[in-house]
Parts: sequence; structure tokens; C-alpha cells
Amino acid sequence: MPPEPSPAELAVLTIFVTSVCNARCETCFFWDSLNHPRDEMTLDEWAKVAETVPPVRGLQLSGGEPTLDADLVDKAMLFIHRPETSISLPTNGIRTDQVVTQVGALTSCFPQNRVIVGVSIDGPAEMHDQIRGVKDNFAKAMRTLDQLRDLQRERPNLRLTTLTCLMEKNAAAMPDLLRGFADSGRVDFVTVEPLREQTPVDGLRAPSHETLKSIQDLALELNIRLLAERYPEEMPSIVSHLDELYGIQQRMRIRGVLDLDCQAGAATGVLEANGTVRLCELLEPVGNVRDFDHDWNAVWHSEPARRQREHILTRACSCTHCVNVGQSIAFDAEAEARRRETERQLAARAAAKS
Repeated sequence: MPPEPSPAELAVLTIFVTSVCNARCETCFFWDSLNHPRDEMTLDEWAKVAETVPPVRGLQLSGGEPTLDADLVDKAMLFIHRPETSISLPTNGIRTDQVVTQVGALTSCFPQNRVIVGVSIDGPAEMHDQIRGVKDNFAKAMRTLDQLRDLQRERPNLRLTTLTCLMEKNAAAMPDLLRGFADSGRVDFVTVEPLREQTPVDGLRAPSHETLKSIQDLALELNIRLLAERYPEEMPSIVSHLDELYGIQQRMRIRGVLDLDCQAGAATGVLEANGTVRLCELLEPVGNVRDFDHDWNAVWHSEPARRQREHILTRACSCTHCVNVGQSIAFDAEAEARRRETERQLAARAAAKS
């Protein structure tokens, strides 16, 4: 069988720039792979791999805590060659100075690229610190957001958001917390993601469908207001995307199956710090670039990758993973049509108010 053709580009490439993390989150899906720095690729190895990766429209810098990686910007530079490529960076916000320095370097090195920084917030102070396993994490995250806001005044390509993992444990506290963030001026928009039930802590449960819908609906309304005030030209696109993503996630919670074909392994891929390649960060690895002379395409075309793509297309592993589900929308005619109609309505609503 001839190899499957390489995609002309990837909608999103997620690179786990480091496995090192300074938090111990109850919600972490990557917990059993954390803190193995001696296994990580050198920058020269990253450069070899990058030469074989197709162009990317979106680069997700993940970890571990990505801002702890001294080579974060150098690794980003290996994969970003076009101004339309967006850069996403999640952070726990614990080391304020380090986070601000790294974000400052990213926004300076890529002035034509949108840099979206998401600070994880999973509850009010005491609850957040307990979920994250770090004393005073909430206070440090607030300080980080405030300093990033100051940086944003000099860097027009920077966008700030909160990243919330919603579960039964924190659901009751989230409406007031999200409203507080919307009123505080700290962020440009807020995001709410249901818990992925692959965690190191037993007993954590995703929220009910009703709770998830209620809080995501609130997030959408807050985002319409926030973005209309700050970035009105971006509001219809961002909110319509979140609206469609949230709708798919909510239906998945009810039906147990996605109502579109996931593009993991087709439009999205994952490269970990030790060279491991995954089609989806929640599925088993399909190979390691170190075993293929650092050739991404050799792993991408491997027999394990082919078998896993077939599995993904059966929808047997349906989930709510925001990157894969979100990037699959544009490849599904019905989902994209719904998103475009929502975008049109939001644009008309904004025009009527102006």
C-alpha cells in the first residue's frame, strides 16, 4: 500500500516543548509523562524534525509548563514561517517574571503573528490552589495576568484569555468567577472546557450537560461583550467558533459520539519533547522521530499511524478535546455552515449597536 499523502499544511501542530512542570494538577491528562527532562530532544534534534514537518496554521506550545523551557522561542521559530500562523501558549502563571519574559519574547520575535496566552483558572483562590497543588497559585496567576495586560499595551498582537477546566467540583463557583474576570479588565475573552476524564485523581467527574451548557452559554455572552469592546472586528469569528465548539462538546456529552469526523491525524498532530509523535494527545503514540532519523513524515506514514486513523474515523474514541474538535469544524460542511451563520448574525448584531 502506498503511503498516505502528507497534508499540505497542518491546521494545528501541538508541540510539548518540555515535560517539566511546577504544578501538580488534579486535572492533568499528561501527568504520567511529566518531569523527564533527561529524555528530551536537544534543540538540534528539534531543528531536524522541523525540516520534515509541513507548514502549520496554528502552533500550540504545550508542556509541562511551556514557559519553563529556556528554548521556547527558538523552538517556535523552527515551525513558524508565515504571518498567518497563530501561536497559542497555555500557562499556569506561577512564575510571573518567567511567563512575562517568554511572552514578551514571543510577541517581539513574531510581531505579525497572533499570540494567544491562556492562563489556567479553575476556581476561586483556595479551590484553584488545591486543584493545582500549588500554594498561592491563584494569587500568582492574577499577578501574571496583570503584568501581561501591561505588556499587551505595547504588543498589539497579544491576546489574553482564561482557561477553565470545568467539572462537578468547581461548577458552582464558576459563574461568579467568570463574571468577575469579565468585569476586571484582565482578559480579552474566557474559555471553558469540560474535564477530560484521564486524570491522576480518582472521583473527578465532568459536569452534567445542563451545567456545561449553562456555563458555556454564560462564557459566550461575556465574550460577546468583552470582544465587542476591545476587538470588535474579531468578535464574530472568535465567538462563532467557540459557539460551534461548545455545541459539539455538549452534544457529545449527551450522545457519547461526535457528530463530525475528527481531524486528528489528518489536520492536527502532536510532537512531544522526547520525540514521541501522536495523532491525538489522548491516544497512544504512533512512533518516535528518533527511531526514524528525526523524520516526522516517516512516523506520520507508519503502519501504527494508519491503523489509528482508521480507528479515529469510526468515532469510537469520541471526546471533547478542544483542539481536535475545534479544528475539525472547518472540514465539516454542516458544522462550518452553522458557524458561518452564527458569525453573520453576530456581525449584524454588532453593526446594529454601533
